[in-house]
Amino acid sequence: MSHDLSHHDGVTPRIRLLLLLPTQGFGGAERTLYNLITHLDPARFEIILITHRSSFPACDRARVLDLEAEGVATGFQGLRRTWGDARRVWAIARREQCHLMLGFLHYGGMIAALVRVLGRGRPATIASPRTPSVAGIRFHLSRRRDRWLWHALVLLMNQAAHRVLVSTEGLGRECIQRYRAAPDKVTVVANCVDLSAVYHAQAQPRSDTLPCIVTFGRLAPEKDLDILLRAFAQVRVHHPCRLLLIGDGPERAGLETLCQTLDIAPWVRFAGFHPAPFGLVKSADIFVHTARFEGFGNVLIEAMACDLPVLATDCDFGPREIIRHGETGLLVRPGSVDALAQGIRTLLADEPLRRRLATAARQDLPRYAPAVMAQGYAALFEALFRERHGAANDRP
Repeated sequence: MSHDLSHHDGVTPRIRLLLLLPTQGFGGAERTLYNLITHLDPARFEIILITHRSSFPACDRARVLDLEAEGVATGFQGLRRTWGDARRVWAIARREQCHLMLGFLHYGGMIAALVRVLGRGRPATIASPRTPSVAGIRFHLSRRRDRWLWHALVLLMNQAAHRVLVSTEGLGRECIQRYRAAPDKVTVVANCVDLSAVYHAQAQPRSDTLPCIVTFGRLAPEKDLDILLRAFAQVRVHHPCRLLLIGDGPERAGLETLCQTLDIAPWVRFAGFHPAPFGLVKSADIFVHTARFEGFGNVLIEAMACDLPVLATDCDFGPREIIRHGETGLLVRPGSVDALAQGIRTLLADEPLRRRLATAARQDLPRYAPAVMAQGYAALFEALFRERHGAANDRP
């Protein structure tokens, strides 16, 4: 896997870059792409973005084409539709005379791989899956036929795209070992987090002195938040405390019912979605993350920037690459109520440990700055451009 691509010393033409973000939401992957667009040098890159226009923040660094208007789906809807979407995106790439195409998320990466096939190598394509493929397929798909199809499509993505770009070493190993991507075409660039909003947020006042445990993010099945509620119920027996969940999603109603069943509802607050949750997060004492699998885990970085000690499940793949166990946070076995409860008890009982973990974690934050990530992406783009286009004045 490649990590440190050097910059070109000569004069590079302005690279026309097509980005495909097939989604309607605005989560971690979307924030990552927004930060990339706003930190790439506009003198070196001309950016065309295909995404759901109404979900993406206004940005003068990219020309935005609406997914719906272009007839491109926001996710996999069968082989025929996928092939049609690839043809539509290829037509856009040809019309806009793009040198490179980056497909974000699994579906975007699959489209990028098919665009390479359609265009016989032009534009040069980069697939960027943002979450673990094996764990995601196992979790989301129950039918063997569906799992086989998705594994085949991910295999195609990893082998057909010119490059594969991932955010963690674990994702890179999965692409190489499970999906046979050539090691020299896999590049790892860690996600960035724009922490300016975190640093400016003021901690909100608390209504009591009980220690507060917080988590924030989408309330989705893969976040395994029922494990957190069960662990919290165990902890409260001997450690009076509160739990704050910031975010919304399909699991909220079921989690609220589980609170009633576990008799912990008076000490659990569902705060709902907050576009800037950091004042609430800073009012807490411990941050807990319980995902079953995680491509990176931007919320871990944001919690560290809030000066909180972080406790996370040691799942594939992000947390173990962000957290050094016992130094910048604690890692526990995924899916284990007892292990999570013990981790929470350890932090609640040891304030010096909480301070030490939080202080050490803050020292790692500069490596997740947007400028650092943008430099890594730019190096990949320029290297691939030189490889595929040769002479400085070449055009597709």
